[in-house]
Amino acid sequence: MISWDYKIQDLHGLHVRPLAKIVTRLKSFRCQVQVINKGKKVEISDLMGVLALEIQTGDVLKFQFDGEDEKAASEALCVLFPEIRL
Repeated sequence: MISWDYKIQDLHGLHVRPLAKIVTRLKSFRCQVQVINKGKKVEISDLMGVLALEIQTGDVLKFQFDGEDEKAASEALCVLFPEIRL
């Protein structure tokens, strides 16, 4: 399992557009990706669940990757976040 934290910089928090890009980027990987905010954990592919976390500017999210290609999925998100200015 790989896990790391990320502080949300976007003034609108984590909203639908960047979330859709994250889910699209992770579709090809064979691992589970979970996001944790304020003690609540959801699978990143559960759009409504992630939106229900009400992630705002300054929130520190914990991402957990677990599965066959967890390292590649983690690296893909590390590259994506600056691209989408999250």
